[in-house]
Amino acid sequence: MIDDILFVSDRFETRSKTLVSGTISGYSMDGVSFDFTSGAPIQTNFTLVLSNIIVGTEVRIYRTDNRNEIAGIESIPTSIFTYNYTYGSDISCYIVFINTEYEYLNISNITITNKDNIIPIQQRKRIF
Repeated sequence: MIDDILFVSDRFETRSKTLVSGTISGYSMDGVSFDFTSGAPIQTNFTLVLSNIIVGTEVRIYRTDNRNEIAGIESIPTSIFTYNYTYGSDISCYIVFINTEYEYLNISNITITNKDNIIPIQQRKRIF
């Protein structure tokens, strides 16, 4: 039994003298979850980076299961697109790149996981 938990910087203290057995999980603050059996923070915020994109390209990330858009931009201002997310479970997705000067590009079988990931993109110029 825990009467009260007090978070102090990177550690925690209980205000009760009762010992805790088992694991307390599910508490998170600013993207960091705590496992009270070890006291170590568990990272829950991650980044998917798409690099080498042609400036002006439209980028869209869609869930595979329901085709809902997860993230996107109409016209990318730099060659890098960054998607920051809080991890809950793996998400299967596909990524679409649209630019009228370049071939349509659809990258499938992408899984958003509990790891940071960088995917370099190679777009091919359209030949008219």
